[in-house]
Amino acid sequence: MDSKETFYVICLTLSPNIGDIKCKKLITACGSAEAVFKEKKHLLAKIQGVGSVAVESLNLNSVFKRA
Repeated sequence: MDSKETFYVICLTLSPNIGDIKCKKLITACGSAEAVFKEKKHLLAKIQGVGSVAVESLNLNSVFKRA
């Protein structure tokens, strides 16, 4: 895993409403942690067990700053 992908994995784990299981589901569905942040929200919300509340928390700038 390169440093860019590591950064996005950290961002996922710091996002509110995204636990380990949702993180794994998102990465599996999108192919990488970076792809999760580039995917359209409505498509992410359709992933089994993720939901719209979790998807909305992915765009918080504070998560990127903390990472």
